[in-house]
Amino acid sequence: MNRIIKIFAFCVLFLGLIFFYCFADETWKDITGNLDTDLYSIAINSQNDNVIYIGSDKAIFKTEDKGKNWRYIYTVKGENQKVNFIFPDPSSQGTVYFATANGLFKSVDGGNTVEKIFKGKSGTSKQVFYFTKTSEGIFYLGTEGGLMVSRDSGANWMRVAGIPQESTVRSINFHAALPGIIYAVSDYGVYKSCDKGISWERVFISQSEEKYSSEDEEGTAEETETSKIIPRCLIINRYNPQFVYLGTTGGLFMSRDFGKTWEEKIISGLGKAEVRYIASFDNPDMLYIATNRGVFKVTLDKTEAREIYRDLPTRDVRMVALDKEGKVWAVTDKGLFRTEEVLDADIPDKNNFLGEYEFYFRNEPVIREIQEAAIKYAEVNPDKIKQWRKQARAKAFVPTFDLDYDKTITTALGASYDRVQVGPRDWGMGLSWDLSDLVWSTDQTSIDVRSRLMVQLRDDILGEVNRVFFERRRLKLELILEPPQGLKERLNKQLRLEELTAGLDALTGGYFSRRLDELSK
Repeated sequence: MNRIIKIFAFCVLFLGLIFFYCFADETWKDITGNLDTDLYSIAINSQNDNVIYIGSDKAIFKTEDKGKNWRYIYTVKGENQKVNFIFPDPSSQGTVYFATANGLFKSVDGGNTVEKIFKGKSGTSKQVFYFTKTSEGIFYLGTEGGLMVSRDSGANWMRVAGIPQESTVRSINFHAALPGIIYAVSDYGVYKSCDKGISWERVFISQSEEKYSSEDEEGTAEETETSKIIPRCLIINRYNPQFVYLGTTGGLFMSRDFGKTWEEKIISGLGKAEVRYIASFDNPDMLYIATNRGVFKVTLDKTEAREIYRDLPTRDVRMVALDKEGKVWAVTDKGLFRTEEVLDADIPDKNNFLGEYEFYFRNEPVIREIQEAAIKYAEVNPDKIKQWRKQARAKAFVPTFDLDYDKTITTALGASYDRVQVGPRDWGMGLSWDLSDLVWSTDQTSIDVRSRLMVQLRDDILGEVNRVFFERRRLKLELILEPPQGLKERLNKQLRLEELTAGLDALTGGYFSRRLDELSK
C-alpha cells in the first residue's frame, strides 16, 4: 500500500513539473539604466557578448559588462540624429560601424574615437538605414537614396545600378556559404543579385492591400483606399539558404527557392503586424520578431506565434537581439529590456497551484467574459456580418415605388375662334422588384470588404484584451505573494495595476470595473 502511495505521489509531482515547465513564460527586465529611453538599434558583439552597443534618437551608448553599466560614446550631429543600425565588425576586434540619419560613422577602437566615412553627396540622401560588408571587404550601404557600394573600405562610394535611386533601402543580406547571392530590401520591393552585386533583379514587388471602402453621401458610389505592403527586413535560414523570410508592414512572407517565389506566411497570433526586425538562434524553426505590436516568438513548423509581453510596458518595439545565453534584448520607445526566466518561486504551491490560482481571482471576471464585453463595446460581433448579409438578400423583396402624374391638353383653332381643353388628368403608381438580389446583391462586395476589416479589428482588440488582462493578473500575484519592500516600488506597482485596470475599462466601456464591484459584493 505504501508503495502504491509513493508511486501515485511521484506521478502527481512529475505531471505538475511537466505542467509548470510547459507553461513557463518569459518575462522582461528593464535594464535601461542611464540610457536614453527612445531607442532604435542594438548590436551584441559576436566575439564577446558582454559588449553591447545601443543607438537612440540622438546618441550611441556602450556596455562592457552586459548592461550593468553604460557609457556614452557619441552624439550624432545635425537635425535628424537617429541611429538606425549598428554593425560590430566580426573580422576586426574593436571596429564598429554606425548607420545614422546623418551618414555612416566608423570606430576602430570600440567607440573611443568616431569618424564619418559617408556623408552623402549631391542627390544622395544622408539618411543611412543599414550597413554590412562581405568577406571580400566590399561595403554595402542602404540609404534613403538607393543602395551604395564601396570597394576601398569606404574611401569612395558609388550608387548601385539596377535599384532605383529614389527607393529607400533598409536591409542588405547574404549567406556566408553563398556570398555571391545578395538581397537588398527596399520600399519598392526585394532586389536580388546572383553575381556579387553586378546586376540586380526585383524578386518581390511591394503589394497593395484593400484597406476600406466607403460610400458617398447619397450612397451611389463606392471608393476603395489601398495601403502598401512594404518590405522592412529579411533573414536567411542559416542551415538552408533556400529558405528566406521577409518581414513587411503587412506580416511575414517566405520563399523556399532563394527568393524566386514568395508566399504569405499565415502565423496564428501574429496576423498582419508590421514586422520591423527578425532575429534567430541556432534553431532554424524559431524566429523572434520585433513589431509595432510587441515581441513575438514564432514557431515556423507549427505556424504559430506567442507574444512575450510580461512586464514590457510598451508594444512599440524597434529591434531585437539575441545573446549566447538565450536571452532576448528589445529596444523600444520606453527603453531597453531583456528577457528573464520565470523561477519556481513565481508559483507558490506546485501541489495545489490550480486551487491557489482560483482563490486569488475568485472575485474577478474570467477572460472570456471580458472578451465578450470588449467585442460588444466595439460592435465587432460576428453576428453583425450575418445580419448585413441577411439584409442584403432581403432587399430583393422590397419594391421600388414609382409615382407619376400626367394630363392631356387639346387645342382647336379657327378663323373666328380658338379653344384649349385641359384633361383628363391622370395619376399613375407602380411597383417593381429586382429578384436578382436573391442570387447576388451588389451590396455583397461592400460587405466582404467591411467584414475583413471587422475581423482584423476584432483580432486586434482581443489581442490587446488578452495582453492587458493577464499582465494585470501577474502583477496582482506579485503584489500578493512578493510584496515590494520599498515604498516607491510598491506605489509604482500599485499605479501600474490601476493603469492596467483602466486599460481594460477603456476596452470594455467601463464593464471591467463594474463587474469587479458586483463580484466583490
